[in-house]
Amino acid sequence: MNKIISIFAVLIIAVLILVSVNKKSDVKKVVENTVATSTVGIIKISDLKIADGVYTINPSDIKLTWTGRKVILKKWIDSGVVSIKEASFEIKDNSAISNKFVIDMASITGKSTGAGGGQDKLTTHLKSADFFDVAQFPTSTFVAKELVADTSTSTPEAPANSKKYIINGDMTIKGVTKPISIPTVFTASTDGLNVTAVGSVDLDRTLWNVRYGSGKFFDNLGDNVIDDMFNISFEAKLSLKSASSTPVTASTTPATASTTPIKK
Repeated sequence: MNKIISIFAVLIIAVLILVSVNKKSDVKKVVENTVATSTVGIIKISDLKIADGVYTINPSDIKLTWTGRKVILKKWIDSGVVSIKEASFEIKDNSAISNKFVIDMASITGKSTGAGGGQDKLTTHLKSADFFDVAQFPTSTFVAKELVADTSTSTPEAPANSKKYIINGDMTIKGVTKPISIPTVFTASTDGLNVTAVGSVDLDRTLWNVRYGSGKFFDNLGDNVIDDMFNISFEAKLSLKSASSTPVTASTTPATASTTPIKK
């Protein structure tokens, strides 16, 4: 059996690009200007003219997947999905002054297992107190703090029309908040009207008190030892033509997100 936390996706820079321009040439210009700086923050982007307000992202535009493994049984892999409940950020004076991504932990689902079956059993177990205790902690959250250029040679080179970034922020699971860093690639479509953000990160579940099957906390587990490290991957899409319709909307409602500005 496997565990796995599933969490979140960060789209802020993609949204800022798309909601602030009306022409595809402008989108390309913004992407180029954004990448020119070694450290890019969303706290102040003078190139963009963005209306003040609270912006929300359609959760269906964000796909989250998780993957976990057993330590001794190398071919044992469990994987599944989890859904975003809400994603929003507030813009004021051309700065992102708050943002928040809420994950619906009740939606965590096992799609494939190392046993070749038993997905429903895995799903039930993940929601139990052994893992994410969904009854007590129905949501997890991610709050982005900064966005910096990814110059690491250990991550794959970004394809054409793409740039690599590291999204740094705070992840809260089961009431525990820890800093994480997510390598992410932002890609503009050839016509400049769409942006896709793809990211992946390996996290130590025990840092959030998800200890079931961990060799660090339990003895004599044999081949039932579950790897403490699990992978979270996401893909998020936004379209310019969506900026004035359902996926991206502005509201005058006060933001409920973190009030910590995203650092430059």
